[in-house]
Amino acid sequence: MKYHLLILISLGILSCSEEDCVTIEEKQEINGNYYFFFGEGDRYTFNPDEQSLLVPDAQQSGKVTAEDFNQYQVGDQYCY
Repeated sequence: MKYHLLILISLGILSCSEEDCVTIEEKQEINGNYYFFFGEGDRYTFNPDEQSLLVPDAQQSGKVTAEDFNQYQVGDQYCY
């Protein structure tokens, strides 16, 4: 019985996932999409293609839903 309980507790602990959290430094709506920006450096990837000029750098931004965009403010912690 002790072993069954120990196994269940272990499985419960191992199945929990850690969240990654960032501090929102900027928020922008670009072409109908919503983004949170974090990190430092250039906000956009360099691409000579005119349609891609305003594509946020994926390592320093995250696309979010309109609901999340409206719920969080600059300076808030956002966990995903």
